[in-house]
Amino acid sequence: MVGRHRNTDYGTNDHKESLYPPENYVQLIRPAHPLSAGFPAGNFKLYKTSGVLAWSIVPPGAEVIASIPNQPQHGTFSGYEQGAMMANDHIAPARRLLPDGCHAFPRPDRRGSHALRFCSRVGAEPSGRQQRGQVARRFDAGLLSLATGGSGAATGLIYSPFYDRDLSPPGSDCSTRGSVYYVDEKWVKDMKREDSGGGIDPSKLPRDASKGCTPVYPHQLVRVNTVFEVVKAAGRRTAWIDQHDMYNDLLNGPSGKGLDDSRTLERKGVPQTLEGFVGQDSRRVELLLNQIRDSTGTQRVGVPAVFGMGLISFGAVQKSHGYKDGDATPSEALKKTLDFVDDSIGRIVGELKSQKLYDSTVIVLTAKHGQSPIDVKQRRVIDRNVIRSAVNSVAPGLLAHASLDSIGLVYLKDRSRTNEVVAALRARAGEAGILKIYAGEQLELLLPTKDSRTPDILIQPVLGAFYTDNADSDAARRLLAEHGGMIDEDTNVPLLVSFPGAKSTINRAPVQVSQVAPTILAALGLDPKALRAVEIEGTPLLPGFRANH
Repeated sequence: MVGRHRNTDYGTNDHKESLYPPENYVQLIRPAHPLSAGFPAGNFKLYKTSGVLAWSIVPPGAEVIASIPNQPQHGTFSGYEQGAMMANDHIAPARRLLPDGCHAFPRPDRRGSHALRFCSRVGAEPSGRQQRGQVARRFDAGLLSLATGGSGAATGLIYSPFYDRDLSPPGSDCSTRGSVYYVDEKWVKDMKREDSGGGIDPSKLPRDASKGCTPVYPHQLVRVNTVFEVVKAAGRRTAWIDQHDMYNDLLNGPSGKGLDDSRTLERKGVPQTLEGFVGQDSRRVELLLNQIRDSTGTQRVGVPAVFGMGLISFGAVQKSHGYKDGDATPSEALKKTLDFVDDSIGRIVGELKSQKLYDSTVIVLTAKHGQSPIDVKQRRVIDRNVIRSAVNSVAPGLLAHASLDSIGLVYLKDRSRTNEVVAALRARAGEAGILKIYAGEQLELLLPTKDSRTPDILIQPVLGAFYTDNADSDAARRLLAEHGGMIDEDTNVPLLVSFPGAKSTINRAPVQVSQVAPTILAALGLDPKALRAVEIEGTPLLPGFRANH
């Protein structure tokens, strides 16, 4: 269930080659998880005196509950849910617990090769700055995890679209409850224009009866503050550049005011081609370069303390052109986008140096999610109606909503029928490409099931399978990959952190993208615990950083 190499993948802290001295504490890092038994985050006394602790670097499919103190990548207490991916491509046949002593079981390296390739192309920085290339796991709204330091259980958002039983449909009088919410281009004034036609259209937004039946903007969905709000409250400037106004409004956080400089170029405002995507990303890079130059392009406003952007071209071309093989050899189109991203990072680094900001800047390169499958031979497109019809076979019209990509979120109008729907889905598991179904207690281990936004059923398809409408259409045949699921290729993303200091290194320990936000605050000399999600979930800093770094 873990790696093969002693003192690399597993070990004990009494061994002469151990990385750590004996300890009498473990660090609880997942207090919200049921296995934490209600104990708070932080150091937990395990022995009266210093004792021997076994540690292991567990696969991404495991949930790490506790670790060696100040070393969250070295787990001491972990577990697998039934159906989770373990070592050697084994699927956990039932729940599996890995207390200390678990280091005796083998685990191969399970990083997504597309992520490592992406890291390797941008990892050749000069000595004197440190690069930490890591694989981050994600099953949440990825952008929010990066910005808040929390999982979907804390932020209130795990996916788009989702269904909220407390909201009312757009344009309604709020006499009915239950509405789908899209956090993308659908609810701007004109998604076919790069300027979105003037921003978010409130007439398209669901409404909240508890607030006078008023439209609900994305920032009002977020239940914890963002790194941008914390930095702005400290009197420093913030900025972000992305593909949707809806995305940037999320980053504003509950206050709605987290971003001083919010820039978006709507993705569908350009031709949906390699040239269109790269051209739009080039304009995003220019906007960022202006921010480095202490300018909006027309006036000087000050360089932001925290700023960045999302690029679309790489992910878009992963879907349309993909890879040549299971080793993630990029297609020619994908190689062009990698070259573009590489050149863009070079321009950004060059401008930071030109403005004499490079030696005081931390650079983080990562992604919100991966794409699956990498190997197109594993690709299997399944019509969404397979899932919809299975649900409604239990009772006509039972399905309230289903979000279906390389994950399935199923919401029912009558939640008491959940077990019947699970049985109906399992009866068609082969046709529907289902690997694992989460409902009831198993779902509760992932998400708070009493939440108005939590689905009744979560479906994880097999590797390579994803759902789409009109599976026999030309558009569906051109789609090579999707995202959203919990398998490695969806959740493993590159993470490169560059900052003044030591030599370049590669850190192979799995981490979460949620660790980026508190690390940013630590780098700025601010308190990571100013983030509500960090306080709730005990999110640690990335390895190698410390408070007031």
